[in-house]
Amino acid sequence: MPLYAGDYMLVVVDSKARELFDQVRQGDIWRNLPAVHAGRVTILTTDWLYVDPISRLWQLKELSRLITS
Repeated sequence: MPLYAGDYMLVVVDSKARELFDQVRQGDIWRNLPAVHAGRVTILTTDWLYVDPISRLWQLKELSRLITS
C-alpha cells in the first residue's frame, strides 16, 4: 500500500467491505501512510464508481472541493 498511496487518498468502501476496511485501518501500514498522518483521507460511497457523463461532472466538482477544503 505505501507504494501506491499518494498525498491524498480517496477510498471507496461499500457496505460489504466496511468490516475489512476497518481492519485495514487498525494496522500499522495504514497508520503510517503520509496521507493518513496529514488527515488527507476521504472515505467515499459507491456513488463514486459511476462512469456516466453526469456523474463524472459531479465527481469533478466534488473532487476539487474535497482536495481544497
